[in-house]
Amino acid sequence: MKVTVSRITDGIVVCEDESEKIYSFPEKDLGIPVRSCDVLDIILEDGKPVRAVFLKEDTERAKEEARAVMQRLRDKFRRRG
Repeated sequence: MKVTVSRITDGIVVCEDESEKIYSFPEKDLGIPVRSCDVLDIILEDGKPVRAVFLKEDTERAKEEARAVMQRLRDKFRRRG
């Protein structure tokens, strides 16, 4: 299952899948270091992660899309001012 890390608070990783369903896991259960906005492939058994893989290309693509949106917003507000 592909998820995006939404946030990490007090050792709990909150993720969102492509259908916007929210999951939360103890950070230690993922077995890999993660940061906000990382895209992961997670395999669950009984609702717990048994494997998590960092998807570098998907993460970079998502970050680039976010940068582009922010730049368009900056440009839009500069034109107004």
